[in-house]
Amino acid sequence: MPSARDAVHDGVLRAVDSAIERAWETDRFALEGGLRAALAEETGLPHGDAVRSVFQRYGPVLAGLVVRYTGPGPGRLPDAAVREEAAAALHETVAALMRDLTEVFPWLAGRADPADDYESPAVHESVHEVPHVVLTKGPAAARPVFVEADGGVGARDRSPGSAARRRAQRAERALDGARRTIDDLDWVSVDEWNETQLARLRIDERMAVLWVEDPGRIVVGRDNPAHPFLAELTGVPGAGVHAGSVQRLPDTGALRRTRAVRITGLPTEVTGAVGAEFAVHRFRTSFAPPTRWDRP
Repeated sequence: MPSARDAVHDGVLRAVDSAIERAWETDRFALEGGLRAALAEETGLPHGDAVRSVFQRYGPVLAGLVVRYTGPGPGRLPDAAVREEAAAALHETVAALMRDLTEVFPWLAGRADPADDYESPAVHESVHEVPHVVLTKGPAAARPVFVEADGGVGARDRSPGSAARRRAQRAERALDGARRTIDDLDWVSVDEWNETQLARLRIDERMAVLWVEDPGRIVVGRDNPAHPFLAELTGVPGAGVHAGSVQRLPDTGALRRTRAVRITGLPTEVTGAVGAEFAVHRFRTSFAPPTRWDRP
């Protein structure tokens, strides 16, 4: 069985490999954001400010090296010396990233498997010819071997079944990480923050809102401390986190004492539960289709 450190290290390599595959298909900004998200997903580490800070610090560096390694596009690869230099820098950066993660999570200090020493992402080969694979040196160091994304060593397996297993494993890790994030939140503090945000919401003003199916709570405002952690989970299948917006409406009722809001962007199947949660905060709700505002 691989150690916890080996598993996290493999996750970092998968994130880098994924960035290499996408480098020709996206801009630098999106590549960097996707790389940070992949680091969080593939490593499966508990969410928190410290680990988020590490990924934010290394994301731009790794993305820059990936762009340097891949070049601007097919048929325009850098020469071998430049690619080798970029690969060596990736090696050093991944090692530094692992050291910083070990400072955050001391239990990662276990000895690494020597077969997992990072060398380069398939140096001298077109990056789109080696999906989900990174090149390493085996323990005998006699010849390079390929380490597949699921950690196995051997020939490249591009079969649909293998790809499906990798996707299923990534989805399972992402869902497990999402559940840990949701369970670790202080929902009493989240509710208190929601109350403060809703109290300061002016007529016709709009704020972001997240709905978390389990435990059935809302998160109001992007500056809510819980929002950054939960917004990352909106794209995780099965996590039950949905993004929308809440807009304050004029008060209604005979004495104008009934507070009202309009919710946009949330799935119709959750509107009943969302309305009940807003009722706890003494708001009447109506619902509308998504707008450009309704994003995490």
